[in-house]
Amino acid sequence: MTLKTVLCNPAQPVYYVPHIPPLGMSYLAGYLREHEQEVTLLDFEHEATSMGKRTMNRLVDMACNLEPDIIGFTAWADCMPFISEFLTRFRQRAPDCITVLGGPLPSVAPAETLELMPAVDYVVVGEGEHVLLQLIQQLEQGKAPDSEGVCYKKGGSLFYRPQTSHVDIEALPFPAYDLLPPVRDYTREGEPTVLTMAASRGCIYNCTFCSSKMMWGLYRCRSVNNVIDEVAFHVREYGDIFIDFLDDIFTAYPQWVKTFCRRLQERNLDLKWSCITRVDRVNRELLKNLKEAGCRIIFYGVDSGTQRILNQINKGYKVEDVLRAIETSLEFGFSIENTFIINFPTETKQEMMETLKLARTLLDMGVEEAVVFILTPHPNLSILDSSKEYLPTPYRNGFLEYISYVTDTPQQYDSPYFFPEAYTPRNPSVTEEEFQELFEICTEINKESGFPLTLMIRENSTIP
Repeated sequence: MTLKTVLCNPAQPVYYVPHIPPLGMSYLAGYLREHEQEVTLLDFEHEATSMGKRTMNRLVDMACNLEPDIIGFTAWADCMPFISEFLTRFRQRAPDCITVLGGPLPSVAPAETLELMPAVDYVVVGEGEHVLLQLIQQLEQGKAPDSEGVCYKKGGSLFYRPQTSHVDIEALPFPAYDLLPPVRDYTREGEPTVLTMAASRGCIYNCTFCSSKMMWGLYRCRSVNNVIDEVAFHVREYGDIFIDFLDDIFTAYPQWVKTFCRRLQERNLDLKWSCITRVDRVNRELLKNLKEAGCRIIFYGVDSGTQRILNQINKGYKVEDVLRAIETSLEFGFSIENTFIINFPTETKQEMMETLKLARTLLDMGVEEAVVFILTPHPNLSILDSSKEYLPTPYRNGFLEYISYVTDTPQQYDSPYFFPEAYTPRNPSVTEEEFQELFEICTEINKESGFPLTLMIRENSTIP
């Protein structure tokens, strides 16, 4: 018996999430299709230009009309209330459909996910391609799931075996963007089509606030030829495109980058693209290579403007490295985007002010964005081991207002699990009045970067 699988990209409550074809879900679909599974994609973020109960019911209708045997979501923290509400309504109409969650938040908190979301049957922990395929095949055969990477509850007991192997990303088929709405529909008129790619998975570093290692495990990189072949495929299929490389550190290995840039130029693909890296993984020669090969935007996660905090979170570089790398990047004409985080455990008001000062300095130097976030309590991160009490942030009221449009019981989602951005660890070094002052400065800086608010709740004005 072949089971019909529908994979869903959830609608996000915030606008800082880029509106682009979803990469992870497209990889899963391509892999399932290659193994002769029946798979359909639904991109609810693309469908839901505003959010409310009417929209939610329409999205549930879309899924029910496909009559899936299995429905799965890729889940981030911000969208867990949406997924919970959706699956609750969906299950009322399709009680026999199997529900599966994967993605960053379920991967770091599988037990909590199953406990707090009773409409979820299985959680796929970490990389999903092999695990999801094995789960589907076992369900088709009527067997109890016993593959690594699947977490589920039965008879009140939790069953889970961690993955002990990693996906060979070189062997994966290219993302199945053809199963989504036309990729051109994701882009405003007059702009190039934006697609995402990943030349690698994982990270060679171990920052204490990051869940990358929990999600991807071992760092792996595709061959240059494999990545270039995918670029060429997308150019043939979609024409004028801009590619966002979403690797945690695109320049992890300089020789790989130099070879990639050279071969990209040799193929005459005339591509414009962006990448993410660290300030200590670039130099003048590498930046020159990137620029000549069509890279136009570089994102640096700076994170803090004080050396003590950089050391505490295991960044491994100095504040001077930040200024040097960004100044050199600007010299080469790159558009530079940065993010910062404040309210790390034990961080003082003065140290936070130093971070905010650095953000302003970089804006004055000419960076396009210097966006400041407040540390949020994503589950099971090592940096939170000493922080067990959380305070609501000023985001909370807007979040509850948003949730009230899709549920009659918004208070059930008023927790750090369902919306960590609405909370932050209690910091004994900062009073609530000082925190409010710091938040207002963050908001001012973010406005300068084109963000009306640090968190932009999706508008609901069109919903009756």
